[in-house]
Amino acid sequence: MVIALDLGSSSVRATLYDARGRAVDGRFHQVPYAPVTTRDGGVEHDPTRLLGAAATCLDAVVRAARHEDLRAVAVTSFWHGLIGFDTAHRPVTPVFMWADSRSTREAGLPSSAGWRASGPPTSAAWPAGARSASIWS
Repeated sequence: MVIALDLGSSSVRATLYDARGRAVDGRFHQVPYAPVTTRDGGVEHDPTRLLGAAATCLDAVVRAARHEDLRAVAVTSFWHGLIGFDTAHRPVTPVFMWADSRSTREAGLPSSAGWRASGPPTSAAWPAGARSASIWS
């Protein structure tokens, strides 16, 4: 048996699959959530809430399987995100999502008005990356 765990931008989902790759009836669980958005272009998730949602989903689907029958857990997550940790591996920032645009100016990217005129940016993840540099420098 395999558990598929998907941490998405709007929910965490887990499904248990049998040895033939078929979803096990009644072994799907989803915990929805929404990012925090700010007036200045921030798009964030609370890392503690994401971890709790993932644990809830895993707990819900694993009850149908004997632990010795589980062969793997496949994990995927949202497109891009950035989070800071301290030396004890605890989160010290929210999860800055791929759509966070607060550092557009610091990254030297055109404003959203410029993007409308010239097309989309190369990557919406660059503003989040530049934000990290300005936070920790």
